[in-house]
Amino acid sequence: MILKLIAGLAVGAIFGFFLGSHLSQTGGSCPLTCNPHIGAFYWGAAGLLVAWLI
Repeated sequence: MILKLIAGLAVGAIFGFFLGSHLSQTGGSCPLTCNPHIGAFYWGAAGLLVAWLI
């Protein structure tokens, strides 16, 4: 169970970091894509939630 949660968190964080670093907007209008660290945090939390619900 705990391994599944850690895997969901890791996959979500990697995906969020990828989105933030490769699809970054210079205007900063979207917090999920303007900073890779913030994107990794939010997507990691989403991955954790999805892993917990499955």
